[in-house]
Amino acid sequence: MKKYIVLGVISFFCFYTTNQYFMNQEKQDPIYQKIKEVENNYYVSPKNALIEENTLTCGKKGRKLDVKKTYQKMKRYGTYNETQMVVKEVKPEISIDNYYDKYIQRGNPEKKEIALIFPIRQDESFQEILEVLKTEDIPGTFFIDGTHLERNSSLIRKNPSMEWEILGYQNETKKDLWRTSISYLETIQKAPARYCYTEEEQKEILSFCKEEKLHTILPTLVLKKNAYEEVKEKIENAMILSFPYSSYLSKELSNTIYYLKRKGYKMVLLKDLLSE
Repeated sequence: MKKYIVLGVISFFCFYTTNQYFMNQEKQDPIYQKIKEVENNYYVSPKNALIEENTLTCGKKGRKLDVKKTYQKMKRYGTYNETQMVVKEVKPEISIDNYYDKYIQRGNPEKKEIALIFPIRQDESFQEILEVLKTEDIPGTFFIDGTHLERNSSLIRKNPSMEWEILGYQNETKKDLWRTSISYLETIQKAPARYCYTEEEQKEILSFCKEEKLHTILPTLVLKKNAYEEVKEKIENAMILSFPYSSYLSKELSNTIYYLKRKGYKMVLLKDLLSE
C-alpha cells in the first residue's frame, strides 16, 4: 500500500513540475508577453442589475480577454495577431436571471433601445398592428390571451420574427389554463416562454410567474391614449412601451415609431432589450 502511495506522490510531483516548466516557458514567449501587455485593453467591467423595492432593472455583462485560449490560438500560427484575440463574457454578480419575484420595468439604461409590447386580450385584433410593424420593419412583442392563441395559431406561425407570450386565459389568471396555453405556445414557436405581463402590481401574477420561472413585466409606460404626445414628453433609454388595443392604435403607433426612429432609438424585441 505504501508503495502505491509513494508512486502516486512521485507521479503528482512529476506532473506538477512539468506543468510549471511549461507555464514558465509560456510566460517567456514574446507572443504571450504581448498578449499580457494588451490584456487590460479588452476588459469591460460587468454591471449588476439594480434592485429597488419591488422592481428590477437590467444589468450588463462585461468581457475580458481569455489569455490562455488566445495564446494557444496564436501559438498554432507562430505569430502575434490581434485579429485572433479570444474574448469571453463576464456575468454580473447580480443578474435578472436570478430573480423572479420582482417586476421588470426597463432594460439597461445605457442602451438607446426601446421595446414595443402589445397586450392582446380575448376579442381584440392584432392584424393591423402586425401590418404597421412590417411596414416600418420593426419587431414587436405580443402578450396574447390563451383563447386568442387557440383561434390564431396559424397567424403566429406566419410571424416568427415577432415575439409571443401568454397574457392569461379569458382575461383571467386561471393557473391550469394559463399553463396549458404557455405549453401550447412553446410548441408552436419552438421557444420557451419568458414573461408575464401586468399593468399594475399584482401579487397573484407575480407569485404564479415566480413559480413558473417567468419574469413579470410591468411596462415603463402604458400608452392608452395620446401615445405619440406622451412618448415625446417622457421617452428615455431602455423603456418598455405598452400599447393596449384601441381603434386608433395603428395611427398612433405609426407616428410614435416615426418619432422614435428620428430620435435615434432602436426598437427591439423584449428579450433583446432585457439581455444582459
